[in-house]
Amino acid sequence: MNMRERFPLGKVPSKVLSEVLFRYLGQRDESVILGPQLGEDAAVIKLDEGYLVVSTDPITAAEREIGWLAVHISANDVAVTGARPRWFLSSILLSEDIDLLNIKHISKQIGEAAKSLGIAVIGGHTEITPGLQKHIVVGMAMGLTDRYITSSGARPGDKIIQSKGIGFEGISILASAYEAYLQKKLQKSTISEAKKLREKISVVREALALADHDWLTAMHDPTEGGLFLGLHELADASKTGLKIYRDKIIITEPVRRVCEVLKVDVFSLLSSGTLLASVHPRCVDEALGFLSATGEKCAVIGEMLSDSEERVLVDSTGGRKPLPKPVEDAIWKLIEE
Repeated sequence: MNMRERFPLGKVPSKVLSEVLFRYLGQRDESVILGPQLGEDAAVIKLDEGYLVVSTDPITAAEREIGWLAVHISANDVAVTGARPRWFLSSILLSEDIDLLNIKHISKQIGEAAKSLGIAVIGGHTEITPGLQKHIVVGMAMGLTDRYITSSGARPGDKIIQSKGIGFEGISILASAYEAYLQKKLQKSTISEAKKLREKISVVREALALADHDWLTAMHDPTEGGLFLGLHELADASKTGLKIYRDKIIITEPVRRVCEVLKVDVFSLLSSGTLLASVHPRCVDEALGFLSATGEKCAVIGEMLSDSEERVLVDSTGGRKPLPKPVEDAIWKLIEE
């Protein structure tokens, strides 16, 4: 590996994680049941009774909703690992032009998001950081469970279920950041619906609706890199292949319209709010029933394959092509232009 290699914005490539970061993990601890691994959303620690699930994520692409997003993104990772999120900490790094009004705004967002999920904010750190061009919030959520779920449990033949839609997080950010431009192209109602998708980025309810069932083999929360990268992460973790049906993927109209106007690839756009679950093929209807009972749309969009090298996207005519694997989230590409 070239140690002088430069990388695109966003997630560090999986090869760098495997060959560099994962080599330096400190002291081995037998209570760590699930540590850093490709495709996994959280760490799992064995307690005397049950398991502690912990996850952390930074909010770097958004500005107006960073407090709200910080809670939900970390809570989602805990929930898809099978635990109900209970506690939250944050490191809030503020640019030098911050004022008291904005500090209150970020703090209020964190408090409201936590309260909506029944989470207690138990600590953190806040500072004015030199050199920052915009604020960053790093969230950490924790929860307890008696049975944990991983992204690595999917098996060949399992069906892949998607909930809600895709691109919710990315579209809610872009609809606010590019509102003036979008108003020239779209109806105000469409922009308003797109902005309100911030309220749909939690998958806690859907994940917990499935978590206790034996027919559930894996869950994953596709975030940066969108649906397609999330699917690859699920397959990487489970060492399987994928067959995905393009026309089965749920895409809501506000997401579709904003992506068309901004020329953004919806399949590689920040997709917090989407739940991916792999389930035993004989129990698909039961899983869909539990998800539908939460009030959200859901659909079977594909299946896991035995050959880990076979990852295909099938179109409406039956045509097949390799499933694209994004190297950079669509939101970063737009920001860089």
